[in-house]
Amino acid sequence: MERLVSVAPIVMSVLALAVSITVFCLQRTHDRRVRGYQSEVQFTAWFGDVNRALIDYPELWELYSNDDQPLSKETERRVQGIVYMQCNMFATVCAHYGYGDRRLTGLEREQWDAWRRTMLSLFFESRMTRTVWQSSFARRHYHKRFVEFMDGLLSSAMESRATEGGSATGQA
Repeated sequence: MERLVSVAPIVMSVLALAVSITVFCLQRTHDRRVRGYQSEVQFTAWFGDVNRALIDYPELWELYSNDDQPLSKETERRVQGIVYMQCNMFATVCAHYGYGDRRLTGLEREQWDAWRRTMLSLFFESRMTRTVWQSSFARRHYHKRFVEFMDGLLSSAMESRATEGGSATGQA
């Protein structure tokens, strides 16, 4: 009985440690999930701002026109502004998801894939967006990793389109 009494504090300590570790791990998982949801809400709000600008200024839809009609200086500046809004949003999204390189949960992977397809679609379908992106002004104002990521994304999409004749997002 004395041996049992002398072992009891050790057993209690080990159990307390196990419970503490479990609670810590659960809290970290919960915190990460909450941060992920909060980030996704923020990203969606930013995307809403881009869409709101397209609604408020219908001439910005020229961004997706592939004809060579000249734009007024004001429209041209607004188009550049919306492209920079998109770039800022995508740079933040890429950094948040680690450019898809870091270990993502299932939900994070789905969210990252959706944002990646959105980036491809917006940049690939608009000659003007690609032109603004290729300007030295745009390229020198973004993190090197983001510039390399976007260049690679666009390059592979253009190659894919040339060989397959499909869309940039991989969907027909």
